[in-house]
Amino acid sequence: AQTVTGYQLNRSVQTDSMIVSGQSWEMNILTFCIILCAQQLLTTAQEADHSPQIGEAEFHKQLLSYLSKGEGEGKVSAMIDEARMRVRAEIRSLVGLERDQLLKRLDEMKKNVNSEFLAILVMSIILLREDTGNILPLPHQVMPEKFFAQPVLDTIRKHAKLNTSEPVTISWDSPPYQTLAESEPEHKLWYFREDPLVNGHHWHWHLIFTFGLPESPVVNLERRGESFYYMHNQMMARYNTERLMNNMSIPEPYNRTAWAQPIPLGYYSKLTDRIANVRQPGRPDNMVLRQTFRYGREMSLEQMEFCEDNILEAIDAGFILAEDGSEIPLEYLNGIDHGIEHLANIVEISGQELSVNRERYGTLHDDGHLMIGVIHDPDNKHLEPPAAMGYHSSALRDPLFYPWHHHLNTNIFQRYKASLSAYEDDDLQFGGVEIIETFVTTDDVTDVDTLKTFNDLAEVKLPTGLVFGQDDQDFNPGHTNPLSGPQVTMRYKQLSHQPYTINLILRNDNKATAEGWARVFLTPDTNEDQRLLMVEIDRFPVTLLPGETQEIKRNSRDSSVIMKMPKGFQYGDLQSSLESGNITADEFNHFGCGWPEHLLISKGKPEGALFNILLVVSKLLDGETLPEDPAQTFTMCGIRGKDFPDKRPMGFPVDRPAKCVGECEEQNWRNLLKGRKNMMAKYIKIVHEE
Repeated sequence: AQTVTGYQLNRSVQTDSMIVSGQSWEMNILTFCIILCAQQLLTTAQEADHSPQIGEAEFHKQLLSYLSKGEGEGKVSAMIDEARMRVRAEIRSLVGLERDQLLKRLDEMKKNVNSEFLAILVMSIILLREDTGNILPLPHQVMPEKFFAQPVLDTIRKHAKLNTSEPVTISWDSPPYQTLAESEPEHKLWYFREDPLVNGHHWHWHLIFTFGLPESPVVNLERRGESFYYMHNQMMARYNTERLMNNMSIPEPYNRTAWAQPIPLGYYSKLTDRIANVRQPGRPDNMVLRQTFRYGREMSLEQMEFCEDNILEAIDAGFILAEDGSEIPLEYLNGIDHGIEHLANIVEISGQELSVNRERYGTLHDDGHLMIGVIHDPDNKHLEPPAAMGYHSSALRDPLFYPWHHHLNTNIFQRYKASLSAYEDDDLQFGGVEIIETFVTTDDVTDVDTLKTFNDLAEVKLPTGLVFGQDDQDFNPGHTNPLSGPQVTMRYKQLSHQPYTINLILRNDNKATAEGWARVFLTPDTNEDQRLLMVEIDRFPVTLLPGETQEIKRNSRDSSVIMKMPKGFQYGDLQSSLESGNITADEFNHFGCGWPEHLLISKGKPEGALFNILLVVSKLLDGETLPEDPAQTFTMCGIRGKDFPDKRPMGFPVDRPAKCVGECEEQNWRNLLKGRKNMMAKYIKIVHEE
């Protein structure tokens, strides 16, 4: 065994070369997330002095030269245990090799594997080794076909053949780029469902917590199940809020009553696999789920109902049955929700090593995705690849993703949360700490407590070698690094918001220093259950000296929820800035897994949409300490090699119904505010400018 990045990896494990081709749900996860998460995960080996540890640039460039060089055919699916284990074995066999041996092995492999699989191996190696350093390319640069529909790329190709110096502008809410007619209400949400960074966030999470080498996780896996629940919970709160802002109702859950019924609205992503030159199949209107064995195991309505029955039985009983017959309690103890961790793992369970009893609880989340993904060809009669729901890279584009996850969230996870006792004063109070005042200011907006959203143009530079293919010498003339050649600039329409600042005045009346977490939530003022629409827009540590009154100004760009990426920076800019010392290792490590900054808050309305902002300052749990960096992104994905900084349940204190004493508030979450000076809520307005 050889130590690589602090983990023991067995160098003796060797496997035959993989034979792969085309796209699969898991391959997409692996490829994208390795790319994007590296921006946060490539931390330094010497964090104490915060000095950047740059690996040898030449070796790094040699590895990058293998991107998109695979020549083989075949396929592999990491959803299947045996295939996933083979992928991991291949990584193990490569990651510990000496440099010359590694490059020789990659040379041999490129003849038998396709470009996507080879890219997975290369980026995994860079992520796991200490001698490669530097950052990795951004996902839309390496795999534009996974994020931009074929008509978009066709337009870019035509434009670039004439002029690579002028940008090309795309409005993909208009023909020929749009995927739903304007007469279909779901078209209004194109800016959310089809945003490349929203899909990237989903893809990114699944590499960190679902795939990779179990013995060398990039983050502590102790709370991966809870993180799965919360990441999707927040995604659903955001999506449902966007529907309300577009005068649409919240969709009905796609539950077992609906499973056997025709699905009225279909979806066609218009994405194309450049490697196989095959367009991603569509999901036609009014199709019905059918049994399939396409993924090496049975998936059927009966199997899903069996698994869901056992999951609901476990929630009601308060424990999960392990394979050995022992009972694993679903409980909240000493400020920590242990139950959600086990529950979410048996709901999602993308790998047998994550579930305590796969035979009993199955793979409900994955089965739903994959059955929908092959609804057009369940028997593989036509040899068609899966549709959008079959891949993490494109699942969020499909409107059915949200009713499916709405069901999982409300009928399973919220059922569990409601089974727990409501939080008591000991959980909620922070004695001696008071929020004196809070207000929100927005750049270039005069009115206080007014946020502003608008449509603007995002800009991305796409390497022509990867857009056109590595064999097109007109656009990639002999470059050894596929990202170093000519580029074409694309601008595309997106929803964005004006930067804002949350202003807080806190007071500590205690004779001792008070440490805790400030939590900031937004929810629309609606007759719907506002607690289920609570979106956490920031969480940050606070320290108050004895008797101190402190004013805090927290800018939206510092939010711990968002991926922090400098506007306008491209791959080459970041790499050269790190190497030259223009950005520090700490700054570099901020560029990681998180929600896209431009969608941090919901779209408003021209006349102004009324929202509630909820601020909570909570005390630390026993033995808990605050992180050193108040601007670190961690809310969705944690921090590499460390525990999640905040030990309380994700979404605390609105993750479960509040206790009602005496006269109850119409909106349940408002009961939290009664008699608690460490909490405050007020109305704010979000104005959308067309």
